[in-house]
Amino acid sequence: MGKIPQKKNIVVIGGGFAGVRAALDLDRRVSSQYRIILVDRNSYHAPYSMLYEAVSAYISGDHKADFAAVRAAIAVPFHLIIRNTNISFIKGTFEGIDFVDQRVKVDGFRIPYEYALLGLGSTTNYFSVTGLRDTSFPLKSLDDAQNLRNAIEELFARKNHDEQIHIVVGGAGFTGVEVASELPALLSNLSRKYKRARKTVTLTLVEAAGTILPGAKPGLLHVAEKRLTRLGVVLQCGSAVRSLEGGRLMLSSNVSIPADLVAWTAGISVPAVTEKIPDVPREKGYLVTDEFLRFSAHPEVYAIGDLVYCMDKRNQCSVAATAQRALAHGECAAENIYRTTQNLPLLEYEPRSPAFVVPLGGKYATADLWGFRLSGILPWILKLLIEYSYLLSILPVLDATKKWMYGVSVYIKIDYKA
Repeated sequence: MGKIPQKKNIVVIGGGFAGVRAALDLDRRVSSQYRIILVDRNSYHAPYSMLYEAVSAYISGDHKADFAAVRAAIAVPFHLIIRNTNISFIKGTFEGIDFVDQRVKVDGFRIPYEYALLGLGSTTNYFSVTGLRDTSFPLKSLDDAQNLRNAIEELFARKNHDEQIHIVVGGAGFTGVEVASELPALLSNLSRKYKRARKTVTLTLVEAAGTILPGAKPGLLHVAEKRLTRLGVVLQCGSAVRSLEGGRLMLSSNVSIPADLVAWTAGISVPAVTEKIPDVPREKGYLVTDEFLRFSAHPEVYAIGDLVYCMDKRNQCSVAATAQRALAHGECAAENIYRTTQNLPLLEYEPRSPAFVVPLGGKYATADLWGFRLSGILPWILKLLIEYSYLLSILPVLDATKKWMYGVSVYIKIDYKA
């Protein structure tokens, strides 16, 4: 009897939107020929589009149980995602890649690959602002979200009732606006819990551009501004942050803002570990691929998600790093690996015009669906349905439904009836 040929590896580094989508698509298309290996430093997939829920969660009863409930509502364990697939999961940290020997380095081990996909995500960009890295709170992970939420409550517990509390959200892109819209609920609840007047707590949203949601269409922008103002958020646009020192945020306009706590959501950059990826062109720090999302010098290796510098070919401007873009990257890379194995023409990645649904506190959201705009509770419901649709795309129907229903029950419980 002949020896059974050993399968070669396709290694997907990073279990974010792009990595999970790529791994599942590859399992469906090529797992009969290749072993699919998914690597991530966590044991769970945490959609960053839902992190604002963890930031704004009001914990009223058993702290341990309530925090666990919020975490469980957002995190999706990888073992559920890969159940009933041929995907192998490795919990570990990416340390580099050897293009010559075709090995990825994970926690000191060298994993051979026939194809590799790098979906390492992004890290917070502090723009070299003095004091920001050491004293502000980033929002790139579930741990970040819960650390920020805990730090806010610690302020209430530590400060005297007659002392002012000044909270600042830096960056008024989609993440910053979502967080700033949700925080008033938490601040009102904590004010009642710690028996202080709500007016002693200020929340300011700072943006270097002239408006919040830079690049958004005027209709979406107007609704968001109106909603934030109604919620009591102070908008400070048109000035970049220059320093954070001594509890004050200094802006380029020479305006000084008191800041007991700064949540920083103003930008992203590639992780430092990407410096260990040799012989790859870069643009503004991001990795540059060909039109098929491959490294030109190493076409067996793909880069997907936030790592990649993408240009809109029509407008010649960079494309925002969104969940929709990451999912499209994962789909395109998986499809191209399949096409390579079948000697078919490759699929060129082309950025799509995204649809936006922006939660704005409580059961209220605004949406721009390819030019059709809607605000109120219906977009909020649409946001929940989009989350359900996403869960259905990565989990079996029963698991997705149970996960979604549990999440909705938790979000409603912690929500603010604005």
